[in-house]
Amino acid sequence: MPEIWLACHGPLSCNSGNHVRSLADALTRRGLGITICVPERSSADADVPAGVRLLSFAEAAGEPLSARPDLVHLWTARERMRRWYDDLVARFGPLACVLHLEDNEVLMLRQQMGLTPHDIDDIRDGLRPLDAPDHLTHPLFGGRMLGSAAGVTALIESLLNDVPSGMPTAVFSPGFDPIFAAARPAAAEVVRRRLGIPADHALITYTGNVHASNVDEVRSLMIAVALANRTGLPMTLIRTGIDHVPLADHGADLLAEHIVALGTVPRADLPDLVHAADILVQPGRVDEWNACRVPSKLPDFLVSGRPVILPRVNLGLVLEHGHNAIVLPEATAERIVAAFHEWLPRHGQLAAIGAAGREFAQASLTWETAAETVAGLYDRVLGAPAAAVPSAAGP
Repeated sequence: MPEIWLACHGPLSCNSGNHVRSLADALTRRGLGITICVPERSSADADVPAGVRLLSFAEAAGEPLSARPDLVHLWTARERMRRWYDDLVARFGPLACVLHLEDNEVLMLRQQMGLTPHDIDDIRDGLRPLDAPDHLTHPLFGGRMLGSAAGVTALIESLLNDVPSGMPTAVFSPGFDPIFAAARPAAAEVVRRRLGIPADHALITYTGNVHASNVDEVRSLMIAVALANRTGLPMTLIRTGIDHVPLADHGADLLAEHIVALGTVPRADLPDLVHAADILVQPGRVDEWNACRVPSKLPDFLVSGRPVILPRVNLGLVLEHGHNAIVLPEATAERIVAAFHEWLPRHGQLAAIGAAGREFAQASLTWETAAETVAGLYDRVLGAPAAAVPSAAGP
């Protein structure tokens, strides 16, 4: 039985960590030996699936030579991951490496470090040095790591544009978390009573952190809720998550009267908040950020059976407007509030859309399906594993 190490750039409690944990669980049930590697141990360790081993990066790099993995699956080429992988190669010798792509890493780097596309070209060509932080991908070193990988997985086809020709690849959509699938008929009543939300208010729930790449999207949802209230449609938005970028700098203080901000809540508490919503919204434009990702919350939103509004990008390209979702050309504030006015009065149609969205998630967005796809790639890679080398000639 091959030994696979799935390595995440963050704790199991983050979105990527939840993906790694869920995939590890499904792969273990397929008979693979799976070890999850995380930067540090944390309180999320209790969620490690049965039969899956957990190691910190330091523990993994210190494992005896007899514990050498057959394959290492790295969640992105971020600097933290690149340096750790090089430590493994120094310890064990050449290792087959599958690299996972989940976001537009170049855009994240540009936004967080204030770089232009020309800057990125210069860095990638070695004409300009860059001290990239651990949580971002270096354009040059990350590119070298991609080039030396034995295979690549990605959450969406568009992320494969820079993958070398002939390299084995596999694309899978994230699956839903089963805790969102169970019916919760009393959720709306319980949540409204606990949070003091009036019975005549439409309830919107948005779960997720705010960062430089999505701050404008979250603000557009907040504006849509404010506009709905101003135009005679009483509405309350429940928000969870951490604001890594202060929304107050973007006018959030003017919108606060329509929002219940709960901050970080245990994941086990999220399903009630999602099931309580009259409608769920994934805001966003059709742009280079959304074209290269699949928001982790969307499978959970869909499987809840609540109707979902989203833009015509990533999953919005395969969902059918008016059947299993409300798909907008772009989910901007103006279009979202118009959708609220158009659809919220249609209770029967919304219920049907929610039910069809649930069916779509159960048929297409499962970790069992993802594991089948990924296991197929492992077979291809391990059948003729490439002699991996240290990921880059970087520091």
